[in-house]
Formats: sequence, C-alpha cells, structure tokens
Amino acid sequence: MLANDQELQASIDALQEKLRHTYQYDGLIALESEARELADLHPTEPSILALIGAILRQRLEWDVASEHYASSSSKFPDDMGLRYEAALTGIDAGSYRRGLAVLTELAQRLNVLNGRQLRGFWRAAPMVGLYKESLDAFHRSVAENIQPSLPEIAERLELAAKNATSEAVQAIGMLSIGENCMPWSLGQRWGLRPPDRFLEQESPFNLAQTVTDTTATLLEDGLYPLIALPHLSSGTSENGVSRPLNNHYRFDFNHEWGSKFIRNNYSELLDRYALRINNLRRYLVSQPAVYVHYTERDGDLQRLAMAVRQAVQHDRYRLIIFDVWDGDRTGVKDMDRVEYHRIQLPRPDYIWYRPDDLDTAEGISFERSMQEIVKAAMMTLNSEISRA
Repeated sequence: MLANDQELQASIDALQEKLRHTYQYDGLIALESEARELADLHPTEPSILALIGAILRQRLEWDVASEHYASSSSKFPDDMGLRYEAALTGIDAGSYRRGLAVLTELAQRLNVLNGRQLRGFWRAAPMVGLYKESLDAFHRSVAENIQPSLPEIAERLELAAKNATSEAVQAIGMLSIGENCMPWSLGQRWGLRPPDRFLEQESPFNLAQTVTDTTATLLEDGLYPLIALPHLSSGTSENGVSRPLNNHYRFDFNHEWGSKFIRNNYSELLDRYALRINNLRRYLVSQPAVYVHYTERDGDLQRLAMAVRQAVQHDRYRLIIFDVWDGDRTGVKDMDRVEYHRIQLPRPDYIWYRPDDLDTAEGISFERSMQEIVKAAMMTLNSEISRA
C-alpha cells in the first residue's frame, strides 16, 4: 500500500472509530461534515461514501441514508455493499419502491454477495414480495456454509411463495390497522399480499406506533385528521434527531425521522401518508379485505371493532385482532366478521421485529399460527364472495 493510500485508510479508520462512539445528533452532523470533506478529496473511494451512509443511518434518518446509498451506488455500480445498504435501509425507511428496485438488481448477482449480504437479502426480500429470490439466497447461504440450515426458514419462504399466488390472496386485501408494524410485516413475510400489488395495500398504520383507542378514533374521524397540520408537531428523540409527531392521536411516525419529513410544512410526510390513507379508504369503501390489529397494550377492543364496522361501507370484510398483552382485559363480544385471538409470545423477552428472535424455530411457529388464521379468513371471505 502506497503512503498516500495508507494515510487515506488511516483517515477512514479514524472516522469509523469516532462513529462507534458517537450517537448524539450534533456529533453525527459534525462527523458527516468530516467525512464529506474527505470524500471531496478522494471522489473515487466508495468506502467513504459507505461511511457517510452509516453516519446518516446512525442518526436514524433512514430515508436520507437510503437515498445517499442509492445515488452513491450509481457512481460505483460494481460496489455491492452500497446497493445492499440502499435496499435494506430503504425498507427500514418504508421506501419500498426503492428497496424493490435495488433488491431485484441484486437478485441477479447473488453469486458476488458476501455472507452478511446474503443473509440480509433473504431476510429483506420477502418484505417487497421477492419470495423465490429470497429462497435462492437462503439456499446459497446454506450451500456455502454461511447460514445455519434451519429448515423452518426454508419452509416459511416456500409457503410465502405459495401463498402469494393463491386465489384468496389475489382477491382479498390484507390491511394493517395497527397498533404497530407487525400486521404489515406478517403479511409480507408470509406472502399474504400479491407481490405485484402489495403497495396498493399500504395503510397509514403500516409502519407506525399507535394504540388501540386512537386507532379507533382515527377510523371514527375518517383518517384524514391524522395529517391535518394543526395536529402535527415536531419533537426530538433521545439522540437529538428531529421527528414528526401527531400527539392529538398519540401517533408516532417512527419510520420518518429527520428533517426531511418536517420541512416545508411536513410536505413529504403528507404526500406519503395521504397515499396510504387513500389506499385504506379504497378498501373501506369498496374492496374486500381482512383487517388485522396486533396489540401489546391496554385498550378498548370492543370500541375498535365497532369503529371498523362503522368505517367499512360493505360486508365483504373480516377483522382479526391478535392480543398479546398480558394484563387483564375484556375481549370482544361476539360480532359478525370479527375474530379475537388472545395469544402468547414465545417467551417474555421475545421481540417480534428482532431478526434473531423471528428467524428462530419458535419465532417462525409463533408467526405461522397467526398467518394461518389470516389466510383462513381470506379463504373463507373469498368463498363467500364467489358464491354470492
């Protein structure tokens, strides 16, 4: 290595070491400035651009980080690391079109992905409907002794691919109505939305944190007040990053962090959520669907069921409530088209969105039971519509 190459690598290593110990927003802003100055001096070095992306990601500004990785990868098309990060960070940000486009490209080059990238690929690809491609990446991981051979993972991917082509999934929507990301993630991981139309089923509750009672209130109020400017405000997280909030409805836009979604009177936030609200309203007004609510907290589930009944303008629907809260609660009285399931987490410290939990045999079994309930409801509803 030449002296100047050694100096460059030393500078990159020093910035990476700083990043390992920097979490506050102001410190990360300063670190980004340092990295960009280095990038200006060495415009042909992709590792500096990767470092800038990592800094943006550590600031929790996932969409800005994904945009950065994507634009950087266009400058270095053979750098799989930049493309990989553009895709996975885009999915974290809820920017599924970008994630889908980049993962589709990467699917053609699985043979050059490293072990970490293959594992990330088969975990992320189902989130954008790439089930066959995910299975290919998983089998390649196993064949190359990169990924432990857990047969339940292959079974999940195979079942997801089968589900995605079923008549019921093609005909019946699966719409999330909170209270967190689980209903959206469950449907994508298990192929319960058509791969070519899953974006039509994005709802405002897909990637957000709310509670049962305010989900009911939003349905009662027609959904659009969620993005009414008088209800929106900005706050800061513990590390100092800006974030949009709707405190009136106790709605946390927890995948839209950073100034991007606050500037210009929340214009980017409004565009994103107006589309998702319109998607949900289209199903409420005229399209057959199974609505899924997953709750970990106290709340009036009977009121939620009534709010759904009043919001849906036809009878071609089902509401499924999965309740994992361990407190005392009155369930839902017998109601047409409503299923209430009190279920237990695999263990008290189980975290449903943590890959090291959900990609275990117990995690897969936990999710399999829920997807079976949703799929059965979709099949029953589809049969009823076909007979009508």
